[in-house]
Amino acid sequence: MVMNIRVLTPDRVICSTTADEVILPGLTGQVGVLDGHATLITALDTVNDVEELVAVELSEATKELEKATAAIENAETKDSFAYPVFAQQGYSNPRAANGKLACANCHLNQKAIEIEAPQGVLPNSVFEIEIKVPYDVNRQQISADGKPADLNVGGILILPKGFKLASKKQISPEVKAKNKGVFISPYSTEFDNILVVGPIAGKTHQELIFPVVAPDPEKDADVKYLTYPFYAGGNRGRGQVYPTGEKSNINAFGASQAGQVTEITTTEKGDIVKADQPLNIDPNVGGFGQEESEIVLQSSARKKQYEKVQAAELNF
Repeated sequence: MVMNIRVLTPDRVICSTTADEVILPGLTGQVGVLDGHATLITALDTVNDVEELVAVELSEATKELEKATAAIENAETKDSFAYPVFAQQGYSNPRAANGKLACANCHLNQKAIEIEAPQGVLPNSVFEIEIKVPYDVNRQQISADGKPADLNVGGILILPKGFKLASKKQISPEVKAKNKGVFISPYSTEFDNILVVGPIAGKTHQELIFPVVAPDPEKDADVKYLTYPFYAGGNRGRGQVYPTGEKSNINAFGASQAGQVTEITTTEKGDIVKADQPLNIDPNVGGFGQEESEIVLQSSARKKQYEKVQAAELNF
């Protein structure tokens, strides 16, 4: 099934089309939508200096059409099968009390990720946190239609309260160049310290860079000069379970009962199988990983004092 897409201004419809995938530049970051998404109305960022505030309404189409990809601001993502939005819809907070991230409920395989971040930052400073999601880019997965497809990646970064996504004006040209075509968005209006990205092509985005701005304790009484923990998750490939609880086709399927195979399906006719015996090779080549680290919010005065002490020790 495909979607009906309408781009609206207060006085007219400026675009009406159909697509099976759409990438929208929202006011707070990229919004990716595939078939089956809940009805959505959202404000979009300006494109090509158009100053009209537009909204997009997506609803399920009533007939099958040939596959098409709609993209805005050249932010195109093909074969997208990672859904950060599912976590956003199902979990007000993506981190459970036991530390488990919601993404792991659908992406059952565990695969390692790496975090790179500065040890300490100053108030109001802009810095980068990088989540590395390595995998063999020559591997392919089974898409929803059963055809081979490249893997996509996605990431989630849970920052301490007060730390936020840097604004466009605060991001350096170097970081903008690295993140070209990548849109990062807050998890929700309540948790603007939680950032998500994806799905995006894994072949060109195994390193997810989050530009972050540190809070200022002088302006926010809830923020202190402390060492804060932060949490990160990274995924490659499709999940094994849909949010509805149904299995995707990225699974090893077992025999419903013991007996002899009388029709050729996923095994050879005549084979004897046992109940729950896998009938196919596990096709999952992806997986999700999560890590945690710490970052120190430093006072500039204390930092200078510490540097003087270090210099004195070196000269001793």
